[in-house]
Amino acid sequence: MVSELAGVRLRSDSVQILGKTGRLSAGSQWRPRGAGAWLLIVVACLLTLLMAGLAYCMVRPVRWDGPGKFGGAALFFPLHLLAFTLFAAVLAFLAKRAGARLAAWVFGLVVILTAAMALTPTITVWRQARQLDVPLSLGNYLANAGRPNFGLPQRERSVALVLAPPR
Repeated sequence: MVSELAGVRLRSDSVQILGKTGRLSAGSQWRPRGAGAWLLIVVACLLTLLMAGLAYCMVRPVRWDGPGKFGGAALFFPLHLLAFTLFAAVLAFLAKRAGARLAAWVFGLVVILTAAMALTPTITVWRQARQLDVPLSLGNYLANAGRPNFGLPQRERSVALVLAPPR
């Protein structure tokens, strides 16, 4: 079907915008095409749900013997969430290259969500430490990020404190 509008001839399956003609097919702009694109959208949706649940556990008091442990761990070590940000950014790039636009948008949402989840508590702690004149070291944080502090006290990393006698 051909129509004429303001001297421009258009076919029903093409659109002319600023002198460029492109074809539109119903629903093909956002719908995943192929098994790889479907896999990317499934991973994107699962990662989004996981990060949204973790964000809820960080914001709201949740039972500590359940998912509250994960929210507490994310608040104790917020910069570790930047690993999820990097992972989602790489997957967003791969989804965009694969032509899975919906997956790329969802991964972009995860990048924004996880960056906010990581930086909000970090900036809050940084501001509080600055007010209390407490030095913080990103290098020290990164050096010890791979060694969790579980189990018995580690004498070589501990400092003995002496309490003043009660008055």
